[in-house]
Amino acid sequence: MTKRRARPVIFQPTTSRGMQRGINQIVDALRPTLGPRPRTVAIEGNVKGKVELLDSGGVIARRIIELPDRDADVGAMFLRQMLWQVHEDAGDGTATAAVLFEAIYNEGVRYLAAGGNAQRLRRHLEAGLDIILDTLTRMTVPVEGREQLAHIARSVCYDAPLAGMLGEIFDIIGEFGRLELRKGQSRELVREYVEGMFWDRGLMSREMILDRVKQITQFENAAILISDLSIDDPRDLVPALTAAYKDGLRALLIVAGSLSSNALGFLIANNKPDRMRLMAVKAPEIGDEQPAALMDLAMLTGGRPFLKAAGDTLRAVNPEDLGRARRAWADTRFFGIVGGKGDPRALRRHIADLRAAYQGASDPTLRQKLRKRIGKLMGGSATLWVGAATDKEVEARKELAERTAEALRGALMAGVVPGGGVALLACQPALEARLHASTETDAQAAYRMLLKALEAPARTIIANAGCDASAVMAEVKQAGPGCGFDVVSGRVVDMVEAGIFDVAPALKAAAHGAIASAALALTVDVMVHKRKRETRYAPDRRQVKADAMTDEDVTPSGCRLCPGDLARLCAGRRVLRRPHDRPAPVRRWRRDLAQRLHDARFRGAAAHHGDCALAGLRPRPGRLRGHQRRRGALVRRRRAVARRGVGVAAAARVGAGSLPRLRPGQHAAGRHPGGRRLPLGGRRSPVGAVELRPARPARDLHGDLAGLCARRNPLPRHGDRASSAAPTGAARGARWGSPSTPRRS
Repeated sequence: MTKRRARPVIFQPTTSRGMQRGINQIVDALRPTLGPRPRTVAIEGNVKGKVELLDSGGVIARRIIELPDRDADVGAMFLRQMLWQVHEDAGDGTATAAVLFEAIYNEGVRYLAAGGNAQRLRRHLEAGLDIILDTLTRMTVPVEGREQLAHIARSVCYDAPLAGMLGEIFDIIGEFGRLELRKGQSRELVREYVEGMFWDRGLMSREMILDRVKQITQFENAAILISDLSIDDPRDLVPALTAAYKDGLRALLIVAGSLSSNALGFLIANNKPDRMRLMAVKAPEIGDEQPAALMDLAMLTGGRPFLKAAGDTLRAVNPEDLGRARRAWADTRFFGIVGGKGDPRALRRHIADLRAAYQGASDPTLRQKLRKRIGKLMGGSATLWVGAATDKEVEARKELAERTAEALRGALMAGVVPGGGVALLACQPALEARLHASTETDAQAAYRMLLKALEAPARTIIANAGCDASAVMAEVKQAGPGCGFDVVSGRVVDMVEAGIFDVAPALKAAAHGAIASAALALTVDVMVHKRKRETRYAPDRRQVKADAMTDEDVTPSGCRLCPGDLARLCAGRRVLRRPHDRPAPVRRWRRDLAQRLHDARFRGAAAHHGDCALAGLRPRPGRLRGHQRRRGALVRRRRAVARRGVGVAAAARVGAGSLPRLRPGQHAAGRHPGGRRLPLGGRRSPVGAVELRPARPARDLHGDLAGLCARRNPLPRHGDRASSAAPTGAARGARWGSPSTPRRS
């Protein structure tokens, strides 16, 4: 049975069907995570025995790398990219985007199969998207108070203690406040508020710690030297110390890129509580972010930053160049400023510029960096230790807290809408009005698709709670606008009065990503697959041994070869398979055999040609040139021996590297006519003193191998001094030994 090859170019209708299979698989994996009663998805980790339990649609989609069906994989990866973008932009709403995308795409595929136009359908779907976004914007209301923040957090995380704690934290620190989420040491949630701003840089030496119990140093009414310079000479610090002392300040915080051992020793030696208290910390942030962090610190404290990029030095520091703070503290990991005494107007303008940059930024990483800078300048910081019973539960709860925190930031900045899918259902009247007003077939089809898709999130939430979606949706429509199904209480209620909200930015991002991406996916008409390289596993020639071919020899395919099999391989016939052997191609055995014989240097160029022909291989030119050189030397040796009176048969069996030196009157057999043994030139010849008999030519490789296999004799190893032409007959018996001819010394 021949294997069917995958086509590189796919056309309709196979294109839409393949993408639809992949999209449905991804959505079916994310659908259970939508709603207040979600189910988790178990994903096998990279480490053996480790399993991830996730309920975040973006993270689950990110873990899916590839589908075995190449046509379905195109649709799955298209949807995966859209979901991750929604996750990066809003932090939530990925499951809603997935079910919206599936509903629109499946209806669109049916319409296009009936003869619809993809480009016109896309244009009308995008027009309907604008209507939905405008309706959601009009429904958005701002968030006020701790209770409302807790309700929003509960609709995202479904964890009442965690939602209440996060509602309190964001009510204090605001939308730009800094929140540190760390793993707790107990099962409870613990919060801590930090006054002022702090950075992840600590003291340069433990000798500067004043409070040995708390491992912290605190200065009141401190001066601050702000720089990113590398201070090597202690004399560079003298102007700063003098300026602070003349200004009446007895505490100095030095922020620098690095300090040499001499400069650090100078500070420790002059750190006297009765005159001047000193401490040095590393400059905050690294790389390109460091100058921006120093500028924020200067704005907060009213000092001047000394930057390496600007060519600044510390040789002329004035009291006006030093920053001021009501309190400065530092430990081995962090340092912070409380009550910076900078210009309030300049600080407000700086914060306004950062907010404008935050609103205009589209890169999620850049937006996160700008948000952190704004939060530090506004002075609100909090730390939340997340605890649970097991480490796995702690990790899942910490990830849930991060997603909820992002949703609360969005709610504080852009407001909320009624939750439970009610906000999307409220967009249906505007679409119905546009449907009745349109006369074009493609426009009517697009609006009908959107009307049906807007019900998909609410139906999914109801179905995940274990209720009949059709019956509950009928009750919701009869209850009127603004009403939805409360899964926790099991009743149809007014969502605003019940405190069930969705974050407006997350819902808008989900609707925009799902509808725009589905409209684009419907225009895909052809798929082109790249050719996948076939991986072939060949034996490593460096690992192939040139040792004996015995009964215990094992081929790379796992089958054992007996001498009879080896003889059959050399003769070009197939090997008889035994019941316990695994089937393997004979071609691989022949290739392995040819490589072993070649590495053993058992034959000359002619034998190499013959073995390569048996194994189905082409001779190697580089190795053939070496054989030709050795063959030429052998021919010259044979001619020299023939001129000295040695027989042709003996010359054919004498190696090029072991030619005996014959004396006058010496016979080829190495014996004097009188019977006395003579040394052969001071070295032992491969044939020794045994009489040389006529034998087969050196090219008769098959018979030699068969003979070796029958006698269980090994092939010569690399260390043996063998000639390029294989000794045969009595010469072989004299050197390696045989049952019929005893070896002579």
